[in-house]
Amino acid sequence: MFAKVVVDVKSSNVDIMYTYRIPEEYHDYVNIGSRVLVSFGVREILGYIIEIVEDVDYEGQIKDIIDVLDFDKELTIEQVELAKKISIDTKCLMVSALSLMYPSFLKTKYRKYLNIKNYPGLDADLALMFSGRNKIVIDKEILKNFPKIKKEIEKDNIEITYDNYSYGKNKRVKHYTFNPDKENDLDNLSIRRYDALAFIKNNPESTMDEIRENVGCSRELINNLTTQGYLNVDERIVIKKVSAEKLPIINDHYIFDEQEVRTKYLRLSGKPFLLYSNDDDFKFKFYLDVVKDALQINKKVMILAPTLITYFRLLKFFRKKMIGYQIVNFSSEISNNEFYDNYMNVKNGEFDLIIATKVGAFLPIIDLGAIIVVDEEDVNYYSESSPKYNIVEVVKFRADFHQAKLIFSTSSPTVVTYYNYFLTKYFLLRYNIKKENDIELVNMMDDIGESDMMISTRLEQEIATKMRQKEMSMLILNAKGYSSHIVCRNCSTVVKCPSCKIPMTYHKKKDQIVCRYCGYKLATNNCNRCGSSDLNFLSYGLEQVNERILQLFPKAKVLQLDSETISDYESYQNALLKIEEQEVDIILGTNNILLLKNEAIKLIGILDIDRLLNINDFKASEMTYSLLNRALAYTSTKTIIQGYTLNHYAILCGINNDFDGFYDQEIKYREECFYPPFAEANRLIISGDFKGMYHYANSFKKSFNYLFKEKGTVLGPVYLTKYMGVQLIIKHNDFAKVNRIIDEVTKNLTQYQLTIIFERYPRYFN
Repeated sequence: MFAKVVVDVKSSNVDIMYTYRIPEEYHDYVNIGSRVLVSFGVREILGYIIEIVEDVDYEGQIKDIIDVLDFDKELTIEQVELAKKISIDTKCLMVSALSLMYPSFLKTKYRKYLNIKNYPGLDADLALMFSGRNKIVIDKEILKNFPKIKKEIEKDNIEITYDNYSYGKNKRVKHYTFNPDKENDLDNLSIRRYDALAFIKNNPESTMDEIRENVGCSRELINNLTTQGYLNVDERIVIKKVSAEKLPIINDHYIFDEQEVRTKYLRLSGKPFLLYSNDDDFKFKFYLDVVKDALQINKKVMILAPTLITYFRLLKFFRKKMIGYQIVNFSSEISNNEFYDNYMNVKNGEFDLIIATKVGAFLPIIDLGAIIVVDEEDVNYYSESSPKYNIVEVVKFRADFHQAKLIFSTSSPTVVTYYNYFLTKYFLLRYNIKKENDIELVNMMDDIGESDMMISTRLEQEIATKMRQKEMSMLILNAKGYSSHIVCRNCSTVVKCPSCKIPMTYHKKKDQIVCRYCGYKLATNNCNRCGSSDLNFLSYGLEQVNERILQLFPKAKVLQLDSETISDYESYQNALLKIEEQEVDIILGTNNILLLKNEAIKLIGILDIDRLLNINDFKASEMTYSLLNRALAYTSTKTIIQGYTLNHYAILCGINNDFDGFYDQEIKYREECFYPPFAEANRLIISGDFKGMYHYANSFKKSFNYLFKEKGTVLGPVYLTKYMGVQLIIKHNDFAKVNRIIDEVTKNLTQYQLTIIFERYPRYFN
């Protein structure tokens, strides 16, 4: 037997399959996806088996595999094929794509051991192998007894352990009890803290999940009560028990219009579904029925969430509705032990439902009946680290492989997704309800002279009112990056690139107005519509707003949430705790804080909506509409929107929940400028030798223009300080051809030490 192996070397020069002979002692447990040690040049390195064949057409010397690291089949055929797709789609190394399929605990195990767990029950021949020891290293001699070893593992008489991780490691769960010494210290506690302690008093030894589900409090609050001594903690090993009896899954009744959507879903198949609804209650009912449908035919379901906030909401809902069912969850928030325990349940098929952030998208699932992608429009589904994949493409592949139903759920579809519906690539399931929102638009041009252009007089009045009523306010400012946008004081026009139709940026040091896409520079710093030199450079960020708020409201308790103030998980926990305890008057942050959905927030102020509307991205209007859609989900909250171009279709359609009206205008702009869905928009970043960067970029551009002629465009090169390299934006409809150009130019310019980063699914363009 022979194995086709991809070696773990991060170089495109060796990103091919190499053939190795599989020694006879490994035949019983080597699999596709197994990790092996192989001789490569003068060293031993890790490799992944991609294919296993009986014969090869090669007469030269073929080396033997040195060792097989995995006794179990660690990858499924589907995962290997998915890795191949990601490698091709994103132009990443195959070994990098394969690494996505392995959780971290599997990546660190190398040397294998056998440990005795039950010596009296052990097979006599195997007992002699141990020679009185409790632990032995597995070598080729011991592998001759592999069939017996496998039986003893199944009987739980021995276990396999590794240098860095132990299989079968016991999961521990914390149980909480009230500390009676704190009985006299309850007077000054918040209502939420008091409710949590009351529940724990009446239900001693409750787990974290039990407390959170019954009280509705956060993990941070429980941890804080523990730190302050109100709770005692006892951590115990979980004893695996036979699953409790599965209680019937009872769902709420559908009204007539909801039932129409449900009926349509049941009678259609063969394509993904776009579930478009602004009613969260309906969507959660629908998700539950999708899960029930799959379970009735002995299939599994995976639900993906873009953020931890949404992930926790889903987890809480399904644990209440599915008593006795095996729900496993995956996110960056769970411990390594819990991740391992859940992973093994998935691998062994011992689960009914997976709820996960994108870290769970590559699990080795069998019998998959449905996949639900919640808030499919969220940018968190795009990977920022290599490989730069798109979750949408991943789940499409998995759904096709399993012939599973695929549901993309959204309250504000992307233009590309909605266009795919019109191309009959998706089925549309639409159910929207009319919501009454208290919305006020404040034109900052009318407020000049009375305000400082950050906080309008009207918003200042409303914040003061909410503070008197001891209610929280939330202020949103899109502060991604530090780019300015430029507004003409004379005609209120935003200065845009005449070619790319993208807002331009003012560079103060060079005193130049430049397009971040194509590098076009204005000859003079004048409005390119009316010629006025009276330009307003708007560049204030969250810090300046924070300072201004404290000037207006010196006694206000302001909480700023951004990457500067929330630098680690502990600071994130503390911030959520302050909001939950209502120890905050004003929350200040970027768009993502709208996901908090705290009922105590009674005022939302969107500052300078032009900042998002005119961000250096062709999706700016779509992002603006989506922001307003999220803000207006707070139905009992007043929303004030500040800006200059409040008559823009994204704003007017957004506040009226008119997605069709928005789509009709946005799709015309996309077609005119040759942006998705009419073309792919990829990004190429070249860094390294300064001369080489531009030589590469211009060589690519020349080859592209020759081959694509009128059917594609390359914007740039533009230097990006963030990457210390140049950026090209590539618009086209032939990925295979672009792929060949990149390979050819890279091959021809090897004399330069360049790093080439290709993003097929760029999250942003700045």
